Amino acid sequence: MKVERVFKEVPPDALVLRILNALGVLSFQGMNWWAYTNLYVESVTKILDSCIEELKQYYMPHKLEILNRKMTPRRYLTIIRHCVRAKGMNLEGHEVHSSRLKYSQRMLYRVTNSLPQVEEKLEEKNPIFTVSFS
Repeated sequence: MKVERVFKEVPPDALVLRILNALGVLSFQGMNWWAYTNLYVESVTKILDSCIEELKQYYMPHKLEILNRKMTPRRYLTIIRHCVRAKGMNLEGHEVHSSRLKYSQRMLYRVTNSLPQVEEKLEEKNPIFTVSFS
């Protein structure tokens, strides 16, 4: 989803960084992996809840319902993804394969520096060939 459809204005770096710090990411350049299960930890959810209260002023009015509902780990993840994309980064997910863990316990996430470029993907799918007949 485009940033313009989620936020009235982009949230400040300090607020987004505080959200990421709660999950163990120290900076925007840090490539630390964090687990989905971190979203169940009470100390993390308290920090996220306080940050969400501050985020309300930046969200578009029609998107405020996301923030007003009961927060679940999945909703936290959606809000984190919105904030990270607003900063021109992406939230990358990776599944750890283990038969002993539930699905939610197998997911790891990290913030990557940039969003994939749509134009580059189009060029890869449609290569241009030159054919010459001699």
